[in-house]
Amino acid sequence: MSFGENLKRARTSIGMTQAELARRTVIKERSIYNYEKNILATKIDLVLRFAQALGVQPESLMDVMG
Repeated sequence: MSFGENLKRARTSIGMTQAELARRTVIKERSIYNYEKNILATKIDLVLRFAQALGVQPESLMDVMG
């Protein structure tokens, strides 16, 4: 799965909205949308911020090549 798919899956599995994730990470809501759609490439510091906000391990958000 791609980073965006993993991010969305982790977010929705705990019932968090894009708006709430944006507030917790201090990232614009539109950017959250773009990350989930794989329009924006992410950097490791953002992966860490997302993982912390979602309560998951950073590795669970990383792109898994199939």
